[in-house]
Amino acid sequence: MKEKEFMEKAWALLNSGKYEKALKGKQVAVIGAGGAGGNIVEYMAKNGLNRMEGVETIVINSDSSILSRFTATRKKIVIGNGPGGGPKGADGSRRRARKMIDEARESLEVQIGNYPVIVTVAALGGGTGSELIVELSKMGVRAGKATIAIPVLPFSMESSRRGVAKSILEELKNTGATVAVMDNDFLLKPELMGLPSDKAFAILNRVIMKKIEEIHAAARKAVMDEIVKDMLRNMELEPEISSENPTMLDAPAIEIPVAPQQAVEASMDEPAGASIAGISRPAPTQPEDVNRISPGPPAAQ
Repeated sequence: MKEKEFMEKAWALLNSGKYEKALKGKQVAVIGAGGAGGNIVEYMAKNGLNRMEGVETIVINSDSSILSRFTATRKKIVIGNGPGGGPKGADGSRRRARKMIDEARESLEVQIGNYPVIVTVAALGGGTGSELIVELSKMGVRAGKATIAIPVLPFSMESSRRGVAKSILEELKNTGATVAVMDNDFLLKPELMGLPSDKAFAILNRVIMKKIEEIHAAARKAVMDEIVKDMLRNMELEPEISSENPTMLDAPAIEIPVAPQQAVEASMDEPAGASIAGISRPAPTQPEDVNRISPGPPAAQ
């Protein structure tokens, strides 16, 4: 096929509307689970995440009064409108949170079923966020989604809460999701000790956001790869792309080289979240200089 003919056919396909859903649809759901997880996603929504093509920002909580504070996040979901839900939420109780999640399970499965990639962010050690990140990860894996969990551990000085968080982390590792552990102890690094707490937490939020940007880039690349393959097949230049699923545009395959059950744990010597760069390349990245990350606006935690 001559170059002119190839370009004419390619442009005709692109302008036909065939790929509009794939190009404009939401491929990545970034979910803030519980209060602290919601705060992190709200921060990211205000600082550029909402401007990324194909990303949906979502917060889920059992306390409707907390959800009302989030103004930038696009979708807000309250669970537990029955006894114990709604205005008061789970009140830190994992048992109550689990009951409310069970009541909302069918609805939650429908919600996450719309996205090929599910990323859930939550602080461990409480009620709603801890239960949600585990259950949403299970749902995503069962549904065949590319599922990433980003839990945040409490400070070591919060000994009882951290002990609970470690137990929840073990549950999370067994869900089959890719787990990238953030640790609040990262903020105790000497170069961060002099910062106000809101600016210190803003740095942690930006580290998380940077890694979500990499996940987003991988998802968009997968979509574009499938579009190119489909175009070539339609122009009869590559007739046998996939005999089982010739058009995968509604659910492109997203490669996550990090082993699904491998937890990527952050330490004080390795900035929180650095290793999740394995989403886009198999080998973990080298620790980056946190001083090069601009703190940006304060984020409530």
